[in-house]
Amino acid sequence: MAGGDLHIQASSDGDLIISDGTGAGVSLIEHTGLDGHWRDPEIIDGPDGVPWLVAINEDRRTVFVFRVVGGVLQQAHEARSIFHITPAEHGGFEENLAPLQDASASASGDAVPLSLRSTTDLGLSGSHTFPATRSLDAAPGLLFVDTSAMAHLAGARHVHNRPSKHSANPIMLPGEPGAPDELRVFNRGTVMVEGGVFRMWYAGAQHPGSREDLRANFGGAAWQKLMHICYAESEDGIQWRRPDLGLVEFGGDSANNLLPALWRMPTIVKTDRSPVAGEPYVCTEQMLGLVPEEAVLHTSADGLDWHTHPAERSYPGSRPFYFEYDSMFFDESAGLWRAYGNYGPGPTRRTGGMAVSEDLIHWEGHPENPIVDPLQIPETRVHDFIVWQEMGLCIGMLEVGPAPASYEFGLMISHDGVHFSRPDPTGLFLGCDPESWDQGMLLMASAPVAVGNDWWLYYSSLWPRMTPGEPPHAIHYRHMSAGLATIRRGGYAHYQPQRPDAAAEVQTVALTCATPGTWRLSCNATVGDSLRVAVIDAATGEPLPGHGIDEAVPLAGDGLELPVAWRGGDVLLVTPDRPIALRLELRGTDTHLYGVSWQRA
Repeated sequence: MAGGDLHIQASSDGDLIISDGTGAGVSLIEHTGLDGHWRDPEIIDGPDGVPWLVAINEDRRTVFVFRVVGGVLQQAHEARSIFHITPAEHGGFEENLAPLQDASASASGDAVPLSLRSTTDLGLSGSHTFPATRSLDAAPGLLFVDTSAMAHLAGARHVHNRPSKHSANPIMLPGEPGAPDELRVFNRGTVMVEGGVFRMWYAGAQHPGSREDLRANFGGAAWQKLMHICYAESEDGIQWRRPDLGLVEFGGDSANNLLPALWRMPTIVKTDRSPVAGEPYVCTEQMLGLVPEEAVLHTSADGLDWHTHPAERSYPGSRPFYFEYDSMFFDESAGLWRAYGNYGPGPTRRTGGMAVSEDLIHWEGHPENPIVDPLQIPETRVHDFIVWQEMGLCIGMLEVGPAPASYEFGLMISHDGVHFSRPDPTGLFLGCDPESWDQGMLLMASAPVAVGNDWWLYYSSLWPRMTPGEPPHAIHYRHMSAGLATIRRGGYAHYQPQRPDAAAEVQTVALTCATPGTWRLSCNATVGDSLRVAVIDAATGEPLPGHGIDEAVPLAGDGLELPVAWRGGDVLLVTPDRPIALRLELRGTDTHLYGVSWQRA
């Protein structure tokens, strides 16, 4: 299927079949993993000559946009749906995706703007813009988990990758009887590496005793009152020890690994932007009682002895019933802290939300919260939301599942940190193993840990899994252990040749820069037979002098930043009046291309 040759056929079950008229075509239900009624498909020519398909999924009240590159329908990108906010009985608000009347798209400059209208009588509308170019100044590179960065493909296969679970799992078991973490370890937490030492801050849980003890001693907030924040260390990130810190008394003894001040689930960063001088470790939390505006900030000089300060949260858009921050980072491009997490519009409804702060004390929820809604994904429920930045993208791990306490993780990506799409909606990123220790609900660390070329993803799981019909309090008697999974940094997806005896060609969208300058390129790749990089004029498609495929020095090895060079050198001159594109030639099915990066020379 290519350009104006696309054909669209509607099926009786609400599916849309997209084809070039010569084959069976692609089913949108199978391609996206989203059932329901698809309607109002529209094909437009993008500003770079690549066609775009726009279609509405009626049941999910969402507009999906697809690029058609090299005759292949690429991954689905979700447009921002229209949220309809109404007061709720509990005093907060309920947010719902408004029914859509229509959506219109067109090519404009170097982007594709999209307009949405709702069928409600409130005059609701929405908009979203999809970029058709990329800026060298705005991001350090491209990750090919995002297929919208592609302008041309020939003979290339796109493969989604999954983390590998460590053979030593579970790497950390609950503590001894009577310990503060005797029932659970790592009911969420944070891991980082400092001076060659792995440090872990985690929520542990004690055993609640009998059902009568649970009711009498812990009440409705049982899971919160069972939690204790603990600390552990490791030389290799696999074998962990619990040091006796002597900071908190528990059961009449302070010889334990408990930390003061912190509670529930610690999301911790170390930063030179701490609002408290000399205390670079920062942990932000919502206070007990789940009042959305009430929050505290914890700081520490060493990550062990913590101090508490008042903080504030405000909501210029919708006010949540609760909002837990699962992850946070400083966004250099915006000059703001971003926090992501479990955003509860009501007592039982769970979505994903985002907040920003200039000082880590005053936080403001995004006006369009929730930014991720269960209607946008195949599963019926969402829970925690872990987000980090990588190569100009926001990478997210979203807990998804068909029922409470059955959560696994799907991968999400975003260009702006607000509009997230699931690059592989037909498969989970990190799931449970019904036959192993991690058969129950999965919970994740607040951020991955960089170790060599890999991300180390620390997670935990309930054992045994909850079964249908069990009473809700049964979850408080489940054990939880910690595990480790690893994946190559930036390696969420890759391109490789479809055939071992033929080369594949991958070409990026146009790359621009604001001021003239020289740049150096590198590739995140595993090179089998061959990988060569040409630089072309994005307008003409012709190679820049001295930077064609024939002048390219073949890359070799396996690395996150394999340097790109040509016979004349490794420096590339780029000017604002001449956008470029990269044309990469891959040979051998064991050649895997994960992304490209650049920096000013």
